[in-house]
Amino acid sequence: MRFHSMIPLLLLPFLLAGSRAAAKVDLSVAPSLRLHKEVIKGSRAEFTIDVAGRTPPVNRSIELTGPAQDVRIKMEGGLDFSSLKTLVESLTTPSMTDEEKAKACFYFAVNNFYDRVGSGCDDPLEYVNIWGFSYCGEFGLTLNALWKAAGLNAVFLNPVTLGLPSGHTLAVVYYDNQWHLYDSRLRSYFLNWDNKTVASLIELDRDDNLIRRAVDFTGGMNNSHWSYATVFLQFFNAQSDWLDGFNAHFDNLTLFNGNCPPWDPRLNLRENEKLTLNWTNQGKWWSRKDLSPRWKEIHPGSESIWETVPPIIYANGTLEFKIDPGKFKKQAQDFSGIKARGGRRPVFQPSVAGKKGYVIYKVRTPYFIPSMSVQATGFRKSPDDALSVEISTDESKNWIPLWNAESTGEVSVDFSTDQTQRVTMYSTNKYSYLVRFSFEASKSAADVTLGDIRIVTDLFYRAMSLPALKKGTNKVIYSDRSKGRHKRELTYNWHEDTSIQLSDDRPCAGDEVLLTGVVRNN
Repeated sequence: MRFHSMIPLLLLPFLLAGSRAAAKVDLSVAPSLRLHKEVIKGSRAEFTIDVAGRTPPVNRSIELTGPAQDVRIKMEGGLDFSSLKTLVESLTTPSMTDEEKAKACFYFAVNNFYDRVGSGCDDPLEYVNIWGFSYCGEFGLTLNALWKAAGLNAVFLNPVTLGLPSGHTLAVVYYDNQWHLYDSRLRSYFLNWDNKTVASLIELDRDDNLIRRAVDFTGGMNNSHWSYATVFLQFFNAQSDWLDGFNAHFDNLTLFNGNCPPWDPRLNLRENEKLTLNWTNQGKWWSRKDLSPRWKEIHPGSESIWETVPPIIYANGTLEFKIDPGKFKKQAQDFSGIKARGGRRPVFQPSVAGKKGYVIYKVRTPYFIPSMSVQATGFRKSPDDALSVEISTDESKNWIPLWNAESTGEVSVDFSTDQTQRVTMYSTNKYSYLVRFSFEASKSAADVTLGDIRIVTDLFYRAMSLPALKKGTNKVIYSDRSKGRHKRELTYNWHEDTSIQLSDDRPCAGDEVLLTGVVRNN
């Protein structure tokens, strides 16, 4: 790898002044931080963001404040991840042939998913938006679902089909009056002797040399290739063996959402609720640990290393909710025996002394929740007064204590928990939790109060699904289903002009990459 630097002429006086002056020179290749804020008052808006600089921008975050219902943000000409149908429509064009559509879906899977112990997620839309890593099962399910969304006839082949050491799954698609095999996990398909057209299953049956020349005779599966012995035995006479109705799943219904309920991509924001979606990660990921018993039940004997090693690619965001006690009747999930005291600092308190009161809020996102935190200020006059916070991850069937006031006088609430990881993909209430604030006063209702409540929910997702900015003019399309003219603020943050250019931004092993840097004197 080579690095070339281009030093502007304004450095010259310092270089000529000698070592003493040169020692004070502050050289930097730091990019410029840019932002674009848009105030949206209707349920639909379109606006442009211009990105300059010599290099592509580095997307940092999107910030959106509510209220809004079923938020959708997409970039004109970019991929639309709101549904499989919209994703396929942004991957293909109406003028494409069926083969071109099949390959467009295939290369999307090849270029964007990677190998790692799977999430166990059987919902293809959820897999694309949140995970993006697994083994052949999710690779094949997703590719098959994309083909179906493109209007193509496709078949998912289950692990019984191929006798690899741990089983293997893949998919076939029908076009040009023939079935064609594509393996998105091993990133491969078999070509005819013209080295251009994809061989059909019948052509593979007639000439197994098409298979022989494509396999790896030396490394086997260690090099992520099929071994010759396995391929010869399992691929020979493939047409009759695979599409026999036992190993093949024509309708997908036998496999999709087998362990996890369908994913709901809708995002709703209440007033005073702020969503931040970052392109980077802060090390908050789904660790499984002891908080996902269902995962361990479905995947017995899985290596424990995957419970402690983070994924290679993921991103984190936050959902911040500043609770306004004066609006609890509209925003709370449930409440009893409480009232809100108004004024400059509105707070909750029990309705009457001697009776326990509570207010419950539901937090729901379309992303996995590694953790959450609560900050608040309260008052507890005597040891006989009670103030507590609990969480439920099963729709109020069980409540887990998170915090109890122990001191008297002014109290501060400040804690975080990963109990949210109990709400997994296997839950019907994914991805959500309930938080309950409880109050009980022994003598006077005003002796127990809580205000300045801030709930921050950490999010885990696939940054690929975010509407990213590119160099030049970007047209952003915003929509939601809110009624009325509510004020929303949408802010894009990015780094512009990083001053580092790469000769190849997607190199392969062994490639030489030229980095060109512009060094500034600050």
